[in-house]
Amino acid sequence: MQILIWGDIMKRNIGICIFVLFIIAVGVTVLRDNMDADSMKADTNESTQFVDTEAMIKTNAEADNFNYYIGLKDGAIVVFEKDGKTIYIETDINTSHFSDETIEKLSRKIGYNNLGDVYDFLESYSS
Repeated sequence: MQILIWGDIMKRNIGICIFVLFIIAVGVTVLRDNMDADSMKADTNESTQFVDTEAMIKTNAEADNFNYYIGLKDGAIVVFEKDGKTIYIETDINTSHFSDETIEKLSRKIGYNNLGDVYDFLESYSS
């Protein structure tokens, strides 16, 4: 049978406490780093989506004949058919938060050849 002195027990308890605190600190650091990485990933995806939409607008502005045009009517985005006058889709997407450049492009109407590109544009500005 071993006789423990009060100081030995305290040293062991302090050692265990320091070890537990170290594990907690490492866990908090790992969680914080993961949360920062996730938020940076979300920011990157949002900015990439916006850049892709801007590139699509610039590309479409160079051609002449399209099957669909996206424009403005009463401060909301509207999709027009090939003639540029017949309304194909009326949306409730408000343009009050758009940049002046985007509103200018929409006022001149942005052309698209297929509905997939039209829906991609609408989706990128609806949220």
